[in-house]
Amino acid sequence: MRNSGLSSLALTLSAANLVAFVLAAFLAWLKCGRDIMPVGAVLSIALYILGKLGLYRVKLLNKTEPLRISTIIDVKV
Repeated sequence: MRNSGLSSLALTLSAANLVAFVLAAFLAWLKCGRDIMPVGAVLSIALYILGKLGLYRVKLLNKTEPLRISTIIDVKV
């Protein structure tokens, strides 16, 4: 397996780019964005994104739960 090192290199570069992007965004927020978007707003956005990850996982893995449809029948006596 001669090419096995290339996939780990791609993963390492991708992870390094992600860390650099997050660090750059954080430093930009520290310098310029704290007065526009407070810490509470940043945390609420992060929690919102984490809450959506479960939905994306279900859609990507195509594991949907069966849909239950309930009906209401009016019975007049």
